[in-house]
Amino acid sequence: MNRFAGIVLLGLLAGQATAEEKAPFRFNRMVAHWTDYGRPDYLTFIEEAKPEVAQVGFHGAHFYSLAHTPFGKGYPGHFPVQGLAEFGDWQRKLNGELHRRGVKIVGHFNVEFLVGDPDGPKGPTGFFKFYRDLWDEKPLGKKPVADLLALLEWKADGSPIINSTYGIGGMKEHWACLNNPHWRAVLKAWVKAAIDRGVDGLIANYFYRHDCLCEHCQAAFRRHLHERYKPDQLKALFEIDDLDKHRFKEIVGWHDPKQSTKLRREMLRFSQIATKQAFDEVFVKYGRSLKPDFIAGQWDHLGDFGQIAGDERCLLPASLVGGRGLSLVLDRWRGVLLRFERGRTRRGDAASALHPRHVGRQGVHAGQVRAHAPPRRHRRAGRQRRGADGLLHQLQRPRSAAGDHPLLQLSGEVRRPVPGKHLPGRGAAPVPALEGPRR
Repeated sequence: MNRFAGIVLLGLLAGQATAEEKAPFRFNRMVAHWTDYGRPDYLTFIEEAKPEVAQVGFHGAHFYSLAHTPFGKGYPGHFPVQGLAEFGDWQRKLNGELHRRGVKIVGHFNVEFLVGDPDGPKGPTGFFKFYRDLWDEKPLGKKPVADLLALLEWKADGSPIINSTYGIGGMKEHWACLNNPHWRAVLKAWVKAAIDRGVDGLIANYFYRHDCLCEHCQAAFRRHLHERYKPDQLKALFEIDDLDKHRFKEIVGWHDPKQSTKLRREMLRFSQIATKQAFDEVFVKYGRSLKPDFIAGQWDHLGDFGQIAGDERCLLPASLVGGRGLSLVLDRWRGVLLRFERGRTRRGDAASALHPRHVGRQGVHAGQVRAHAPPRRHRRAGRQRRGADGLLHQLQRPRSAAGDHPLLQLSGEVRRPVPGKHLPGRGAAPVPALEGPRR
């Protein structure tokens, strides 16, 4: 991804206010960085761009998997220093500098993607080295469970789910189970540590479950079916004779739509409800018990139009979708995606919808957009596509009159980028700024 990426973010709001509460946090300008935030001119850039929110820093599984290794300096986090304590202190100082410049900090928080191996010629590596030998009880409290393998997602054959997608430092990739109460306790310890370092909020990424068949997922899925179906329906629809004794051979999340069945879609629905429950427990309830104005957000892939195969909320019940009014997600789909969503939320629900990937890679840069709730029908010309969720998606990549920079348009006013406000380094782009109703 580009060394600096400015992204559109609507929806990371501090909660729905009542008459007794203070007004919800709103902002117009945000920047996000996965790299180069350790450069000497980063704070100079912040002073020039004057963002209200900076998405920067790492406080979840990437931090605890890689900060103590020499591989943290590479993708994804590009940590400027090595060492858990050293990088933690470095982030605390950066957060202080950002606060002094009037900026709120939303840190990245990988919730389950664990880099490392449980054992090897030199013992455990990555996350497993951290959990066995480097867990510090002073900031984190006691370990939730001694056997770290009990935290993982498991396959039907009793082995953990393992990938080699990134191969960071030659290490494998394991996955923790979000339905596991012990893992949620780990996440809460990390959230507390992040708040202690000065973050104002966190954006959760890698937030989905796989075909995990651990005891927690088996029991939770049985409860899910019990609440939605009667015994005769379970027999007729899914050939399940005795739900209490039934042991599932799969409980899939995303899957190939061509191989989808009613039961698999029910599994996906369960998966997305379960991750929403984990989000609410860890970030909304616990995070805001420590910091009432805690900003909670989720990194999504809504713009891939991959319902069933790759959309975190495609089967999430509407009553659980956080936010109301307008949701705007900047994503990739031949360039820029502007996605509208309408709906209501119960008080206290947190918004979830972000995807900063590929902004610069696609050659599209965020200009300034004034966003407002769209009319029933989008009247501005441009490429449109209706997703399986029934929502209208509009894609536009116009250029300004002078042809100097691409602009984003959102059924409303379009303004030119602020002159001279460019990101330092390779792939310079105008700084994004949005205004819109509360998500």
